[in-house]
Amino acid sequence: MSNCTRTTKGQKEKRLSVRFELYTRVIAGLVFLLLALPVFSKEPVHPTLRYVAGQISPPFLFQADSGEYTGVLPDLLSKIVEPMGYQVKYSHTPGGRAFSELAAGYGDLMNVSVFADITLNNYPENLLICSQPFITVPFQIFSLRPELIGLPVEAIAELRIGVIRIASPTRAFKRTLGVNNLYRYTNNEQIFKALMSKRIDLAFMNLYSMEYLSESYRTPLPYQMDLNLGLLKFHFALTRETERRLGIFDNLCHQVEKANELGYVAQYLRKHKIMPSQ
Repeated sequence: MSNCTRTTKGQKEKRLSVRFELYTRVIAGLVFLLLALPVFSKEPVHPTLRYVAGQISPPFLFQADSGEYTGVLPDLLSKIVEPMGYQVKYSHTPGGRAFSELAAGYGDLMNVSVFADITLNNYPENLLICSQPFITVPFQIFSLRPELIGLPVEAIAELRIGVIRIASPTRAFKRTLGVNNLYRYTNNEQIFKALMSKRIDLAFMNLYSMEYLSESYRTPLPYQMDLNLGLLKFHFALTRETERRLGIFDNLCHQVEKANELGYVAQYLRKHKIMPSQ
């Protein structure tokens, strides 16, 4: 009888040992799966802010051959939003339709431009705009014909001038110089090509884009008119709906100020072979 009892206890102990090993393996497998979820998941680890671009303007924002958006702006924006725990997804909606995209809830973030004395109050009420610009760009008038550079301002009004389709620079330009013969283009590269092909006489463009395009197309930098036209300032703008959901506006503006203090814009301009003005 004692032999049977010992055998039964041994079998029970063996069964308990097998069950314990099985449970241990199951628990270890569950732990592995939980830890591996971020690796195998197709969703990004960081939440995404949807950036809507109103124009493509190298060196600030353009698409590489791979289709990926690159330039000074993506470099800078990554540096700004990563400490906040976000990443950025870019889309391009030409012209004023970018504002409609944001109003319809298809985006969270964009940049707005302010030229000369045009104020931030001209933009839609659904946008919260950081007061400090993240980029300040000098504007110039360029020409391939040196004889046009010395013309008086009143003579410019009769020439063909290429401008960007941005409301504030165009309005200020027309008011300052009294020019009406304007040819409007979607982006700076179109203006540059029109100037090179002599479809226009003068190009009204920011200095950094002209330097970048001249370098890219291996052409000499066009002549510049000696006029103080003012500065174009770019500000980040967040929709009020995004702020209601995420509450990140103050932190976004703080990160812009920090990026300015650390000189990130000048660093990324140099990265894209543009020497920032002193």
